[in-house]
Amino acid sequence: MILSVLFLNACDSAIGLKDEDQGLNVEQKSLKVSLNDGLADLTTAVDLISNSEEFKLLSKMDPNAQQNGGSAQFAPEFRNDSLKILLSDISGVYEYSWMRVKRAPYGILRFFDRTADNDHLIVRLPVQKVRDYFFLFIHRANDTTLTNNFEADVNDYMLSRSYDKGLEYKLGANLKIDSVNIGAVTIQSSRNKVNGLNYLSVYSLGNGFTVSNQENSGDTAVSVYSISKENKILYEEKISSYKVSAENRRRERIYSLTIGDVKVVREMGPNSLDSAKVYVAGVLQVDAKVEIVVNESDPTQPGMTNQKRDIKITFDDGTSITIRELKGNTIENIAEIFKSVRQAGFATQIIDRIAANIYWSKN
Repeated sequence: MILSVLFLNACDSAIGLKDEDQGLNVEQKSLKVSLNDGLADLTTAVDLISNSEEFKLLSKMDPNAQQNGGSAQFAPEFRNDSLKILLSDISGVYEYSWMRVKRAPYGILRFFDRTADNDHLIVRLPVQKVRDYFFLFIHRANDTTLTNNFEADVNDYMLSRSYDKGLEYKLGANLKIDSVNIGAVTIQSSRNKVNGLNYLSVYSLGNGFTVSNQENSGDTAVSVYSISKENKILYEEKISSYKVSAENRRRERIYSLTIGDVKVVREMGPNSLDSAKVYVAGVLQVDAKVEIVVNESDPTQPGMTNQKRDIKITFDDGTSITIRELKGNTIENIAEIFKSVRQAGFATQIIDRIAANIYWSKN
């Protein structure tokens, strides 16, 4: 079977830089072996990320979900046309207080005791309140038994919104549970009439993996999905679109997919689904053929990550395989990981709500 041929020695693959990668002679490594190694590493990475406690904690938050108990009181900034909250406005050390919540159920904005000065915003609360974020500002009977063992050290923050200037948002936070580092979150986002959308979200997990998503619109539009470890790219899908004609809005598009040492590149144009090229460690594989397979026509969400495309590779021996056939549900699991990163539910449901409560309690 083609599948078994492609997966020779897959079980021996290890995440990160392999010993043989340090002094690799690329001429000795075929496209099949390189793709096999890259996909084995990627599958291991996806499993480790998906099953890690930190990613489960940060990713299972729906930013569109309705909060229990009347959500309007939790985010009063959404009632204003113009708002600007800086890190200096909310800095300090804040400890979650279940007693304050219990005694002030009627829209009181402060649910944290300020315990110390700090240039950062340091928030400590029970990890159970992070997992059950619906009840962050609601007292429950077992809250008396909880300890503030989750810490978010916010070192960068800005939420600015106005009708004229649009929205600008920044967040940088290091996270701990029981004083153990579980990673960091970085988000930068802006949207306005002049520059369109610019968005970057990065989750650096405690297990060493980094998951990032970048989206930019405008004359140069870029969409990037990336998984890496120790500066080694395990997976990267990139779609670039460059405006070359103002008269007819014509654009040049370049698509690339990187899995380990294998990189597929396609310059888009009319009838170009079969015009892609494949490289191993930067070397063009002249005897291999690459085709882009359209699984579902949706121009708003192209690519492997969004499961609208697949890639078929025909090797120099005449055998062929698609990426999805090769690794089963790995691509589907990747899509779920990036969906969580794009939503940035942790920032929306926890940090932003806490920052808003602190800001409005001062004003």
